[in-house]
Amino acid sequence: HKLGCKINDKALMRLIGKYLRAGVVDKGKRVQTQEGVPQGSPLSPLLSNIMLDELDKTLEKRGHCFARYADDFTILVKSHRAGQRVLTNISVFLQRKLKLAVNEDKSRVGSVKETKFLGFSFKRGQIQIYDKALVKFKQQVRRLTNRNWGIAMKKQIIHLNRYLRGWGNYFFIANAYQLSVDLDHWVRRRIRMCYWRQWRRPRTKVRNLLKR
Repeated sequence: HKLGCKINDKALMRLIGKYLRAGVVDKGKRVQTQEGVPQGSPLSPLLSNIMLDELDKTLEKRGHCFARYADDFTILVKSHRAGQRVLTNISVFLQRKLKLAVNEDKSRVGSVKETKFLGFSFKRGQIQIYDKALVKFKQQVRRLTNRNWGIAMKKQIIHLNRYLRGWGNYFFIANAYQLSVDLDHWVRRRIRMCYWRQWRRPRTKVRNLLKR
């Protein structure tokens, strides 16, 4: 109903409705979705922008400094007390005015250095990569350099490069030069390990090393 008040294009509304009712594939079987948007769907940020446009305008009108991507947002205030007040007011606004549920487990007041936003943390006046984002990065690289993957090494490198480019382009705004150097060395060690395990026989290892 709320979405219909903001979009006058009936064809677009039908398209969104079909998308939401299309269901998802879980373990090879199609499952009907009862609510929400499938994770990773490009429709999610679009609907968030439509539904939270009024929130953006309200925050701007109140003079708040904030950043939002889809339904994830952070608001900057001068004190912890002000933060508590804003959190309460905005939660009420979202629930009563916009009829949206608020995830209280993910909603909190904290100092900037304790805050993480979209995979970034903020320490000593610098944008840094959040620790959990680094953990996920290493997990993914380990998966992409797994010797038991069962595909040719060239294809593994293609998949790995694709992931590294995407990750690097996303986090390039962070102040993480030395971290990037360390991660580069670590990734190269993983790749060398893959080749070393692939060259099973000592004779093969010697021959390939001499080529290089």
